Amino acid sequence: MGMDLEKLGIKVSDLDTLNVIHVSGTKGKGSTCAFVESMLRHHGFRTGLYSSPHLISVTERIMLNGDPLPRQRFVQYFHHTRGLLQAHGHQLGYFHFLTVMAFYIFLEEKVDVAVMEVGIGGAYDCTNVLRKPRVCGVASLGLDHTAMLGQTLPEIAWQKAGIFKPGIPAFTVMQAPAALAVLQQRALEIGCPLSLCPNLSDFTANRSIDVAVNELGDSVAVSLKGEHQRENAALALCLVNTWLHFHGHAVTGSSFSQSSSNILTAAPPFRLTAAMHKGLACTRWLGRAQVVPCGHLTVYLDGAHTKESLQACLSWFNAEQQRLPCQGISSQRVLLFNVTGGRDAQTLLSLLQAYIFDFAIFCPNISSQNQSQDQSNLMVTPSAMIKACWEHKALWDRLEKESPSLYSCLHKSSIPAPSLVFPNISDSLDWLKMWTRVMKRDGQERKRGETGGMKGEDWEDFDKIKNGRKKAEIHDGINHCFDEGFVGLRQKETAQRRDGKQQPIEENEQEGKVLVLVTGSLHLVGCTLKVLLSNVD
Repeated sequence: MGMDLEKLGIKVSDLDTLNVIHVSGTKGKGSTCAFVESMLRHHGFRTGLYSSPHLISVTERIMLNGDPLPRQRFVQYFHHTRGLLQAHGHQLGYFHFLTVMAFYIFLEEKVDVAVMEVGIGGAYDCTNVLRKPRVCGVASLGLDHTAMLGQTLPEIAWQKAGIFKPGIPAFTVMQAPAALAVLQQRALEIGCPLSLCPNLSDFTANRSIDVAVNELGDSVAVSLKGEHQRENAALALCLVNTWLHFHGHAVTGSSFSQSSSNILTAAPPFRLTAAMHKGLACTRWLGRAQVVPCGHLTVYLDGAHTKESLQACLSWFNAEQQRLPCQGISSQRVLLFNVTGGRDAQTLLSLLQAYIFDFAIFCPNISSQNQSQDQSNLMVTPSAMIKACWEHKALWDRLEKESPSLYSCLHKSSIPAPSLVFPNISDSLDWLKMWTRVMKRDGQERKRGETGGMKGEDWEDFDKIKNGRKKAEIHDGINHCFDEGFVGLRQKETAQRRDGKQQPIEENEQEGKVLVLVTGSLHLVGCTLKVLLSNVD
């Protein structure tokens, strides 16, 4: 990595001037970095943020002052960096190249602070070329990228602690005992003062700030939803305060202990500045506990792809539903799912299957038939992606048969929640919109004693989508999913009416009663966001 930087005229020692905050972890490291960047920007510093993966555009990976680098400037820097490397016969991998480019941009743009998120692991990650970051953080740990990092939490913790540096303070959140022991041992070996973050509730709110920012009195308002985000915010606060201390702006002196003892110390909480409050309350981070209204649909997006993060996602999804008015059996819950990277689909689907979903949709991380290069995955063929989706569907169907879901128990029905496969996200959402329209009208017509069912215009829309997919030469089996979907859902309705459980959607209920949870993959979430943002109702 050092040699690659030299081709751009950068010495490794030059990176010290970036005043880096370096963050590793399995879950929440990106959100932590986003909180850190927002708080320091609200303190008036010029910030740079390097993160991965991107959701919609590659420009999201390199941010200046909270915004993605404008595409034109990104392209200019890209060609300049690529040209210098090629002149020396260097050809770098994707992430390696972007990391080199990010360092170059941050130096050229003269940022006051560079917030660097580790890609994978830590010890051998491209970002770990840094010699003297100002402070390091380790977010929550879990099992992910096990083929590269190890099969156990202690092995993964060893990799994540690889970013520790002698004499450089580091912070972590509460971890599993085995993982925490490894972090502590690594810190001792390296000579890195490691501290445990306090809970967010332990920090003292600044009463002088605007009530709109701190509407809960002494509680700290956090823009990103979910209890796990409060843990990330606490880690971010410790990182920010330590960075400010280094630059002579600390709130209450240092947040870390210089003790060489092998006893892990707890960092002291402190009173937040107004800039910290505003930074936490205004942090934007796409695809994490995000809600997007889309006509009659309300789409809930969270890129959870580990057991622990999915549990946190379901907790957030449930809490969001509790906040909705007029909850009842007429609300429809839909799962839109995919998982990639060799992750354990059965573990994730088992967690989801235990929840209440009226049906599940499986599709690859493809936004539409004309997907942009920003979201293309050249490492896997489309046919392989589709095959995996059918495998996920088969697994879901088997789980539904083996153990009754909450859905089946709630409706007292022997009909399992139907599942469908689509070739891309655009088709999935088109089908959902059409199904929602038909079901709403169908319930209203039955209430008036009419027949209900599909109308001529419905079949026209139905055929348009099917014909579009035929043109894409998708596997023939997928062309039946629309028909299968309506048949399966009609079977479910018939069973509910027979058991007296069917309740039509009322005419006066608000839009957004079909709740769609998109999860399992950050790339799936990114592709879904692209479709939603390009088809705003």
